[in-house]
Amino acid sequence: MRLSHRLPTTAMAPIETVRPTDTLRVHLDYLEGRLRHNEPLPLAALQRLRDCLETVPCSTQEYSRAINHLINATGYYRRREHGAARYELLMLLREVRPLASDA
Repeated sequence: MRLSHRLPTTAMAPIETVRPTDTLRVHLDYLEGRLRHNEPLPLAALQRLRDCLETVPCSTQEYSRAINHLINATGYYRRREHGAARYELLMLLREVRPLASDA
């Protein structure tokens, strides 16, 4: 099964009903699907994930770790070091997935 190359969007609901954690969950599901199927990830998807992380309520420590993983993954992708980028993204998923859960 081939995943769509479209970036995730939350255009399905009015903006006032979309919580930051819902948006984060959509982005994480997209990322996880791409990693699971070993498909390349567009750099624009990493930027959207970064923008999304900025809206999610979390501690400074959680945010810093997540952003560091994301910055590292972006650098690795640009240098075509896909294994290292994949590792950073898996660490990012592990760090950020709890933030996307309903509290």
